[in-house]
Amino acid sequence: TEEGKEFSDKLVVATEDEEIEIPIRATLPRSRIHFNGNLNMGVCVANSSNFGYVELTNEGEEQGSFNLRWDDDLPIKITPSAGSLAEAGHPNDTTTIKVEFFGDALGMFRALAMIDFEHQPPRALELSATVVEQTLVCSYKDSGLQADQLVFGPVFYGRPKVVPLLLFNNGPNQASFALSSDGEEASVTDGFFRVEPSQGLLEPFETREVLATFDPVEPAVTTGFIAQTDNEGPSEPVVMTSSMTMEVLETSQQLKLNFTGSAYKPQVHLDQNVISFGSCRCYEKRDVLVRIKNRNPELPIEFHVPKVANFRVDPKKCVLPPLSARTLAVTYYPQQLGSVHNRLEFIFEQGALKIPVKVTGHAEAVAGEFDKKEMIGGIDKTDVDFKRELNIVPHDSRRKPVSKFSRLNPVGIMKEDQTGFVNEFSLTIPQECQRQEHREQYNQYLKTAHAVRKKKTRAPAKLLNNEQPKTELFEKVAQLEANDRARNSGLKSPRLELPAPDKDVWPIKGEGQAAGGGRRGVTVFDQDKIFKRKFKPTPVSANECRDCKQLLSADDLISIESGPKTLDFGTTCCYGAVTKSFAVHNTLQQYILVAISCESDELKQSSPQSQVVPPGSTAGFDIVLCSDLTGTIRKGVNFTINEHHSNRFNVMANVVPLELEVDRTDVPFRFADTNLEMTSTEIVTLKNPCLLYTSDAADEEDSVDLGGRRILKKKKHSDICIVANLKAYKTIQVQHHYTVLIVEPLCITSH
Repeated sequence: TEEGKEFSDKLVVATEDEEIEIPIRATLPRSRIHFNGNLNMGVCVANSSNFGYVELTNEGEEQGSFNLRWDDDLPIKITPSAGSLAEAGHPNDTTTIKVEFFGDALGMFRALAMIDFEHQPPRALELSATVVEQTLVCSYKDSGLQADQLVFGPVFYGRPKVVPLLLFNNGPNQASFALSSDGEEASVTDGFFRVEPSQGLLEPFETREVLATFDPVEPAVTTGFIAQTDNEGPSEPVVMTSSMTMEVLETSQQLKLNFTGSAYKPQVHLDQNVISFGSCRCYEKRDVLVRIKNRNPELPIEFHVPKVANFRVDPKKCVLPPLSARTLAVTYYPQQLGSVHNRLEFIFEQGALKIPVKVTGHAEAVAGEFDKKEMIGGIDKTDVDFKRELNIVPHDSRRKPVSKFSRLNPVGIMKEDQTGFVNEFSLTIPQECQRQEHREQYNQYLKTAHAVRKKKTRAPAKLLNNEQPKTELFEKVAQLEANDRARNSGLKSPRLELPAPDKDVWPIKGEGQAAGGGRRGVTVFDQDKIFKRKFKPTPVSANECRDCKQLLSADDLISIESGPKTLDFGTTCCYGAVTKSFAVHNTLQQYILVAISCESDELKQSSPQSQVVPPGSTAGFDIVLCSDLTGTIRKGVNFTINEHHSNRFNVMANVVPLELEVDRTDVPFRFADTNLEMTSTEIVTLKNPCLLYTSDAADEEDSVDLGGRRILKKKKHSDICIVANLKAYKTIQVQHHYTVLIVEPLCITSH
């Protein structure tokens, strides 16, 4: 065929019955590059980037080049924009093009990029993406309305109120949130409001429930016990407000939450604090009516009375609406003889308020027959007929004191009845009188002896006159001051005071601690220290699984140390892997699961992805940087603790191209006439202008040290292979035998 043209013909095979045509076609050798002309980069968040990849494959017989063209105003970046592909079957007959899209306008994005080929007509590459806005939405779980202002309403002190909320991530990317108090408007009541969990990680389009709690604490009483008022008096509610900010780390969104609530002190009035049932027979029931009133104008109050022996309260638990009252029946039901002193405790709002009521009663045996209880029965009876009638205790009988048992002495009996019966064991009247006189004499002796002992042990009184010695003047002044303080002291408070300590109890000041010993030492992390020991990637035992799924408090998260916060790789070469260490120190008394997320191409060789860190241990993660592009790299790497708490650290590096210069391209080996040796020596100078180290040689090679540089030698037949690890602007001199091969990046061979 002529140059630049194709040949096309056909071969006809004719028989008696039919003809067969065989097409013949001859084409020139050329490149045929194929690719998918439609690239959809999916959903992209506004003000962020998304990636897509296109694979080019050469199926032709010749090497072919390509070049991409697009409008510079489009928010896209294509790398590489030009190149060449080897013929089919060659290792370099395929390449991948990376398309990076920067979404700034919401909606659908469509654009075309033209690809010019060497042996083919230009083709279009259609690019498409959808740009959406990613926000975090907080709403009520019950109504679904947006929760900007959370009004908890009135509550009692010590009775927390919980409102469930829902956090919804409406974007296609992960969103990690953290809650913090507003520093400018911080107040004392901020501690009464809390949101749990305070931080976490939401997957794309995930909904998670959080609990907002209002738990007011009654302020401490600073006045004396005399100035304190009881719970009966009406009090105004204490209005409490607070504000918190929920920040999304990926999008820098700040969601402000305002909390409002009011707190009441329980206000209840009981008309009786002491109840006396008087005397009654065993197994007889007596009742006293007690009126209880709720004085709170907004909140109902709940109470219950625990069981107490011999006493009952009907009803034993109840809910009082605001400003309402109810009459309770307190029943005394003795089951044994004697007096009973006990206490009924009215507990309001599960312990927010407790009011004790003292109850007393006396059970006695009364001679005579008991009244038989009339049995009620019949199909015509209702529950009202079976209800017991109350036996109300009259007020006069309740106040009547119980008489104690007393036995008259024989003299009194004789005075009352002179004709009383006297048996053989009884004393006569003169004997009884003698016994009484002896008792009176003994009592008088005891009184006299007690007075004598008290007089001997009494301290002598100090006289305040001029007859006392002058040396006791200071003692008299101290006595006057003590007497004056005793007269004007008044009633002492019942509060007990702690004794003064003999000496200070401050702990010994340790390293990294303040004088009080409360500050913890700062841990310094070294990014160049590689941890050889790695822990298991997933929890195995039951304790590890339980600890690694637990939500941690804010204090626990602060105590977990990690670092360095920024890994600076400095200046590195293209295609060179550099390893730094990121460490997490677990100071808790439980296991934690730490997982890192290295999604970028430059850090995909980092390992391990997760570790279960035992208590008191430090886990190291090897962060490997390997880039095929030059320039400055700034990346953020996220890591999570127990799959709930998210944090991040930064990676910085400057990637430069790798260059190596040699002083000459040919190395001639000549034997001089006077040289009778079997070897010849030449000097080759290698120069590294990029101020970096070249890649290390293989560990299995035989190595020697020349001037602080690593030289590896490998002998094979009559050839010698030398690999040098060069420092910046250094010169090496190596002796060669016959053939020299310098590897990475310049190869020089001579025979």
